Amino acid sequence: NQPGEVFYTEYTYRPWIQIDLQQFIVVTHVIKRDIRTPKVPPQDLYGMYVSKRQWDFVNRGARACFFGLTENEYNCRRPITGQYVTLTLEYEQDSYLDALMDLKVFGLPTGCGRSLGMTTGDIKDYQIETSSNYKDIHQSRAMQGIEGWCSSATDMNRWLMVDFIVPTEVQGVILHGWYQMKRMFIYSFVVEFGLQEHTLRLYGEDGLDPKIFTIDSIQDVHILQKFMFLQNILTRYIKIRVIDPSNDIACFKAEFIGCQVYGNKL
Repeated sequence: NQPGEVFYTEYTYRPWIQIDLQQFIVVTHVIKRDIRTPKVPPQDLYGMYVSKRQWDFVNRGARACFFGLTENEYNCRRPITGQYVTLTLEYEQDSYLDALMDLKVFGLPTGCGRSLGMTTGDIKDYQIETSSNYKDIHQSRAMQGIEGWCSSATDMNRWLMVDFIVPTEVQGVILHGWYQMKRMFIYSFVVEFGLQEHTLRLYGEDGLDPKIFTIDSIQDVHILQKFMFLQNILTRYIKIRVIDPSNDIACFKAEFIGCQVYGNKL
């Protein structure tokens, strides 16, 4: 939003621009501002999508806040909760978004869908426990430092656990790795949770089997990989247990997504 700063997309099919709100927001409307004189009547066909997952708009899996001819204002037919707001130009031939100066999203925060403190340091070192340590616990924080946490070479039961101190509604997990002569990351994991440390249970989605989360090994290890739960879980303790079939050390950096739960909700 600096004077003279103008955004253009590449010339492509269905060009888009996306805003990551960093938490779940109840979006009501969006206003676009550009350097062009508005066309009367409007001639451009836009789609404005709101979603909790980043790429849902690609196959139209995201909910449409607005779809139609407009220039600068996109009013949602009804409020939509999401983290990603995506503006697309809906033409069946190559085109581009041009002359864009400002895009403002209006809505109300839900208090959920936000980082729970590994990245910011709100989760203290004493709240983090691991099965072993080849790399320090404090290096397990997502997007902090160069390296991350690794288990020891003799550890065959590799896990990292966080104590939120109070019951917390957790909605998902973020993991990533790094390079240190080789790929330092895991391939798959399960999640355990509970209000008491010694009575943790495995997270599952069908009521029968534990959910196995699989890392996308095609992605660069530095890219954050987000794993959202089908249903929010209320927990004080959450454990990431590595289930890689190899005997190599387990390495990753982590963050958790969710919201605080206060006394009147317990």
